[in-house]
Amino acid sequence: MTTYTLRDDVAPYDTRTDSEHAAESWCELCDEGIDWDGPHSHSFYVSREGASTRTADNLVAVFLDDTAELTTYAVPEWVAEIEWDRDYSAGWCVNPDDSQALYDEIIHAESALSDCGLFVVWDDGYSIQSISELEVSQ
Repeated sequence: MTTYTLRDDVAPYDTRTDSEHAAESWCELCDEGIDWDGPHSHSFYVSREGASTRTADNLVAVFLDDTAELTTYAVPEWVAEIEWDRDYSAGWCVNPDDSQALYDEIIHAESALSDCGLFVVWDDGYSIQSISELEVSQ
């Protein structure tokens, strides 16, 4: 098992804090997949648009590159050798097996983010972020 670390000098570009969030309140930035009780803040590291600017294949390739920029994850060498169909501005993989291999690689990249305390939210694009608990002042 490989353990990944955050690269040096990586800092979020945006931190949204909502100290009013209590355990019983709902956070607009958290979705159903995130169960977070109490006041917390979201720190954003990367946010990319999806279908409006790139194909699904290209989005995954960009995600792998972004993960490598943030962590010690290394994009596999075979990704650089993918043949892209340039009839589309953002590109589809010519070989469907390459597309599937890209999608299969997502789990390794997400594991690298998780090892660093980061996670990805996919929603017609993606954002890489972290959540921090806030102290409640009494």
